[in-house]
Amino acid sequence: MRSRDRSPFRIGMHAPRNAGKTCLFACLYGLRHLGAHAVAFADEATVEYLQRAWSYLRDGKVPPATALNRPTQIVWTLDGRSIQSFDYAGVLVEPSTDASTRELRADARTWLRSCDALLVLVDSAAPHIEQLDTVDLLLSELQKESAETRTPARPLALVLTKWDTQGPIPKRSDSEADHLQAYLVGNPVFHRIQERLRACGGQFAIFTVSAFGQPCPGPGLSPPLADLKPFNLLSPWRWAVDAAQQARDVERRRKRRLQWAAALTTSVVLCLAIGSAALLGRNRASDEYHRLEQFRASHSDAALASERRRNDDAYLRAWWSWTSLGRRETVSEWRASDDRAAREHREAEERVQRERRHASDYWRVLTEGSLLISQKYESSAFEMYRKFLETYPDSPHIKQVRSLQEDARRNWDERTWAELQEYHRQYGATGNIQNLLARIRTYLSIPQASHRREAEAMLEAAERDWDRDEYDRLRRESLNGLDGKTLEDTERLASAYVRASRRVKTMTGPVQQWLDWFGRFQVSRHYHIRVKSVSIPQKSELDSIWGVDPVVTLVLGDEERRTEVFAGRNATMNADLSPFSFRWGEPTRLIVRVENHFALRDNYKIEREFTDTGFVLGKAHGPIHLACKKGKTISVELECPGAVPPALPVYVEK
Repeated sequence: MRSRDRSPFRIGMHAPRNAGKTCLFACLYGLRHLGAHAVAFADEATVEYLQRAWSYLRDGKVPPATALNRPTQIVWTLDGRSIQSFDYAGVLVEPSTDASTRELRADARTWLRSCDALLVLVDSAAPHIEQLDTVDLLLSELQKESAETRTPARPLALVLTKWDTQGPIPKRSDSEADHLQAYLVGNPVFHRIQERLRACGGQFAIFTVSAFGQPCPGPGLSPPLADLKPFNLLSPWRWAVDAAQQARDVERRRKRRLQWAAALTTSVVLCLAIGSAALLGRNRASDEYHRLEQFRASHSDAALASERRRNDDAYLRAWWSWTSLGRRETVSEWRASDDRAAREHREAEERVQRERRHASDYWRVLTEGSLLISQKYESSAFEMYRKFLETYPDSPHIKQVRSLQEDARRNWDERTWAELQEYHRQYGATGNIQNLLARIRTYLSIPQASHRREAEAMLEAAERDWDRDEYDRLRRESLNGLDGKTLEDTERLASAYVRASRRVKTMTGPVQQWLDWFGRFQVSRHYHIRVKSVSIPQKSELDSIWGVDPVVTLVLGDEERRTEVFAGRNATMNADLSPFSFRWGEPTRLIVRVENHFALRDNYKIEREFTDTGFVLGKAHGPIHLACKKGKTISVELECPGAVPPALPVYVEK
């Protein structure tokens, strides 16, 4: 017995604006723990989308209207069965002539037409005639598709949302049924919607649901999370999945019956056709055999063997050739003979062409090779000779071409080495390290280079100079401060240092330690800042006849920490203020504030704000000077060990 279709159930929600579908999805995610593991979400994109919607409910707000974008896929499981649905802006399923949203509306309609079952959501608190127009638009699309593809009617369910607005929700199911019946009688628009959905001919049900279980405390507000008691949230989905499974089973049985009928019909037709086909096949085989025999007699030349072989293949591939096995065996022998003749003819043609190419290439090697050498393109001449020797290993000119190749290599070697020595002598005054390295590597690329050892020693010395120059530039940049731009420039130079192609990289260890320190700021961590001391001069804004009792406050982004009250103009505090959260570029503001504390009246205070789009934490290490209006300077000594990179030592020769 064949297994069931295990593909996800495509359950669509048809919901105009304010029907509450986003709230329903958010509650399915946020309150999934209440369903005894019935609901689960594993798709990363789905979880990220629903977390944003749930965050509004967590803050006591109703999620805003869904953005007018392409529908967002929601993938989840209910009772172990996979479900695929979509959330979208409700305006996409409402009647409209707006051309700007035509493509998005088409996407929404395409999704709804492809669903195994549909949940038609309507706002029970808004019994307007527009609700009926929206449902009519859906039904017209479904009827059009059914007429075109002859697909059976799919399960439809009417879901009345926001049921908490219709009074207290009865606890007994029979009381709830009476409540629903009274509601439909009192709201003829919804009664007409129910009748139209039921008339579509497929499975039908009606449900009342409430995402919150109680009315909202005000417009745009949701009840507290502790008070959320969703009503009937999973029943429509369970019904839709069960109904879709039943529809799949019915369709599978229908297809199986059609397959059996088709197989039986095919068997009967084959039995009737085999008898007549055998007679027709023998006649066709005889005619084609005589035609083939005549063609071979008139096209017996060896150059036409390939054409004869194509005719042989056409005969042997035909079904009717099997009705005359004797003729088929004869044609197979012809095919083998023609194959040998075609192969021999092709090999003869290839030998002639190879001899022509050999003569042409040999002449080109003699003329172009000497010209290239005279123009100091010995490497190109050497490569041309090499290709000739590889292409024609049995050429009678092998010895001569090898001699020409060695002459080209020797001239290439001598000229390149002389130019390299001359450039190396001038390097100290006018040379460039990159050009010198390129010239050395060019010489070392020469096969069997005569001065390889000297060139390798020269390369090692040049790479040491390059390594020292690059490291010294990196170290000078690292000493320019702890601001974001300096650190980013230092990181760029440090990364280039460790990725450099040279073999000599003496200071890789310290540079990698610096990069590891920089890399830690790419994720948020906690950092400790110590207020070591504060100095308040006389006659400054913070000076007072009542004494000086300083307090220092640090504000990093949205986090604020302050010291205890200390005594004296020059107070040694050593106060640890922690923890402060920081990652590269977040936050970008640091405020240092100093106050003279008074118990019975407002404090005198002075502050300074620092900003840095990359590394404002660097401002929290070292002295901070705050100028007051009286021309005095208040000094605060801060210490943040985490903001200090490991020092890059002086270059060490090895």
